[in-house]
Amino acid sequence: MTIVFMPLVALLIAERINIKLGLWLLPVLIAIGVGSVIQWHLSEQRGAGDLRFYAAVQLYALLALLAALLLPPRYTRGSDLLVVASFYVLAKILEAADR
Repeated sequence: MTIVFMPLVALLIAERINIKLGLWLLPVLIAIGVGSVIQWHLSEQRGAGDLRFYAAVQLYALLALLAALLLPPRYTRGSDLLVVASFYVLAKILEAADR
């Protein structure tokens, strides 16, 4: 989920704020997202199960996504990203309910 969500944030930044910034942030955001999952996995192996970094990455990325959605789109059908955001929220709800 993180590997898909972080490029989505970079895409929204590129589409709604600045293309160069979005392209520059793409590998950075992917690395941060993957790093948060690796850190979570390593903490699980130690028996700690520390989700703070993973949760922070998800929260701040979601806030960036929502903020970007408030900006006007450059292209037609920019509102389709609201559908994608809705699916992400549904995925987070289902993840929270997963045992």
